[in-house]
Amino acid sequence: MNEALLLTPYFQTEVGIVFFRIPPNVAPSAFGERTLLQPAPTELQTEKSGKIAKCSAEVTACNAVAELAKSSKVRQAVNRRTKLYGDLPYTAYVKQIQTCQCRDGKYCHPEKVLAETQNGLVQLCWHHDKERMDANISIEQLEKLADQNWQAFVAETIRRQLRKSKTAPIEFADVVLWACLNGLMNELNSEEVRQFLGYEKQIDLTKESSIGFEKPDPIAKLHSVAAALKLKVDPEPPASFMARPKLKRFENRKWLQFVKSQPCVCCGARADDPHHVIGHGGGKMGGKEHDLFTIPLCRIHHDELHRNVGGFEQQYGSQLELLYKFLDRAIGLGALEID
Repeated sequence: MNEALLLTPYFQTEVGIVFFRIPPNVAPSAFGERTLLQPAPTELQTEKSGKIAKCSAEVTACNAVAELAKSSKVRQAVNRRTKLYGDLPYTAYVKQIQTCQCRDGKYCHPEKVLAETQNGLVQLCWHHDKERMDANISIEQLEKLADQNWQAFVAETIRRQLRKSKTAPIEFADVVLWACLNGLMNELNSEEVRQFLGYEKQIDLTKESSIGFEKPDPIAKLHSVAAALKLKVDPEPPASFMARPKLKRFENRKWLQFVKSQPCVCCGARADDPHHVIGHGGGKMGGKEHDLFTIPLCRIHHDELHRNVGGFEQQYGSQLELLYKFLDRAIGLGALEID
C-alpha cells in the first residue's frame, strides 16, 4: 500500500479495545498482516478520514534512496559477497522477509519460496508462487516488488554503514555521505546535489547578454571532498632531531567538516559543531586540541559538557572513550586513510 490511512479511533476503555470506521474505498488486504498505529501529526488533525500519502519515517522515505537503488552500479556495490559461502547479501535480505509479498487477504500457504524476476527477487508463499507460474500475477507487479526490495535493502545498507538507528529517517545528506564513502557520487542526481550544495539552479544560456560564469559541477565538487582526510606518515620528521622542537597544532578544515556531518555520539541527533576534547592537558593557553581530537556533539550535549565536564563524563563516558569510538567508526567508514 503506497498510502497511509487517516482514521478516527473510537475507544472502548472498559474492554480495552478500539474501533476504526474503514472507508468503503479501502480493501481489508491493504492493511497487510500487521498495522502500525501512531498519533496523526498536527497538520493532519483537521483532514478528512481516508487515504493519505505516507508521512512516517520509513527506511526508504527519502526519494533519493529509491533513485539510487535503480542504479546497476549501486546494486553491484551493495551486493558484493562478504563471506566465502552462503547467499549474497541481497538474497539473504529478501529471504528474511516473513510474509508473502503478494498476499491478498484471502489465502497464503505457510511455506515460502523466492521468485526471481528480471529486476531482483520476491518472497512468495507456495500458493502465490503457483499463481505466478499460472500467469495470474502480472510481471509488472513482481518487478515493482523486486524494485521495492532493492530500495529497502539499499536503505538498510546505508543505515548499517552510517550506524543510524532503525527509527531515524534517511535524509539526502546521509545518501550523499554514503555515496562519497563508497565512490558512487556519479550515481546521484546532479540537480538534487546542486540544490543540496546551495548552488543556484542552472539556466540555459539563450542570449549573449546572459553569458556568465557557471557554478562548478556539483558531482565534481563531491569528488573533491569525498575523502575527509588522508594521512601521510613521515618516520623521521626533522623536528624529532631537535633538542627542543616547537610543536605544531594539527589543523584540518575538511576533517572538521566531516566530524560536523556525523551524528552526535551521545544521542545520535545531527551534530551542531565538532567538539575539541578538553581537560586532558593537550591544549595550550588560549588554544584548542588538535583538530583530529574532536567528536561530534549536538547543541544540547555540547552545552551540557561545557557546563559540567565531570557530570557529562559520568553519564556518557569519558571524552577519550568517545573519541576512540568515533575514530574507530571514522576509520571503518573510510574517512581516514593512509596516503
